[in-house]
Amino acid sequence: EAGARIAAPGSPGAQIPVQLLPRATELDAPLLLAGGVQPVGDGEVVVFKPRWSAFHRTPLAGHLAAAGVTTVTVAGCNLPNCPRATLFDASERDLRAVLVTDATSQVIDARLDDLTLIGVQLATVAEVERALTGVHVGR
Repeated sequence: EAGARIAAPGSPGAQIPVQLLPRATELDAPLLLAGGVQPVGDGEVVVFKPRWSAFHRTPLAGHLAAAGVTTVTVAGCNLPNCPRATLFDASERDLRAVLVTDATSQVIDARLDDLTLIGVQLATVAEVERALTGVHVGR
């Protein structure tokens, strides 16, 4: 309201905390706002997401297809909005989808039931960690 640019593209507040990245990387706001894909680590990229779904008006689907990705694992803030929209759009694109329930806010049984009805697998952080080391994930 006072004109502060706290999280505007190119500002310090728009950067990803270094603790969450495989290596310190400053986001390239012009590239991302133009619809580009910015690598931040081996097999890790950042895209600009203008709406709730990570697939809406982003290069994500094409990037995943080119990389041969068939499964997406989603965690995040406010399940009724961004994570849910992303999971539905992943399902619509015939991707397997996993929701990390204990790394997502506003998780309640009714919301989880809706997601399982479209084939979303539910997993905990520990289950995802085990899956990444070769142990089957899912309930």
